[in-house]
Amino acid sequence: MLKHDYYSDTSPKALAFFIELQRQRTPAQKLESVFAMTTLVKRLSEEGVRRMYPLADEHEVRMRAAARRFDRQTMISAFGWDPAEHP
Repeated sequence: MLKHDYYSDTSPKALAFFIELQRQRTPAQKLESVFAMTTLVKRLSEEGVRRMYPLADEHEVRMRAAARRFDRQTMISAFGWDPAEHP
């Protein structure tokens, strides 16, 4: 059925149920889930930065979290923030 083993630990019955639930969702519902997961990943990244840099203000937290997703040149050109200057 599937060409990968992402669900190898899931019973065929449970997987079929999950797939049917996904098929019943509207495109808007699916997109809402994508946005919610993106927000969650961003918040988790920012929380990781806060733990590593407890004295960082919110701007620094956002910049350090963004630097985990973007390369140095993008950070400089898009945000005016050089990760190399903030080790």
